[in-house]
Amino acid sequence: FSANTPVFGQDILVKMQRDDNMIALRTYSRKGGARGRLLIFADALQAWLDGDRERPFYDADCGNFLILRLYGGFCKMQLFWLSEYSNGDLHGIRQNVEIPENRLLTLMQDGTPVRYLSKPQTCNVRIDAVPSAKVIITPAPAAARIWIPASTATVKNRRIGIFMSARRTPHEVF
Repeated sequence: FSANTPVFGQDILVKMQRDDNMIALRTYSRKGGARGRLLIFADALQAWLDGDRERPFYDADCGNFLILRLYGGFCKMQLFWLSEYSNGDLHGIRQNVEIPENRLLTLMQDGTPVRYLSKPQTCNVRIDAVPSAKVIITPAPAAARIWIPASTATVKNRRIGIFMSARRTPHEVF
């Protein structure tokens, strides 16, 4: 799968239920609707929980795939739901969901069903450029100005000369 695989739904309802030796996992989202059911062998999942939790747990069921990781008190799951069309094309969606780790452990020990609304975090980056803007705005002394000849710069088919300011900082050595 590439980074271009569509990711559906911001809020995804995760339902997990244990029946004998199987765990049924279903997801519902507003954008993607209801997806199929993924069955996981409870013994295989329990062996992974008892063993090396640092490595991911992989499982597949009828062309659907699951990658499960434990990180920071959460069980992070990446689900791939695939469908084959009559013309032979293979299409699918990817869902990234997470549930608290203690909910998964309670399901495994007591069989308590899990119903959890997963709200993946969105990444918003804010860069505060005000300090650097203050440095750029302050004028440099006349001795530090550099003249670029008119032949090297054009703006809208007009040749102009440009003044550039160079400022020395205490860390620069000339």
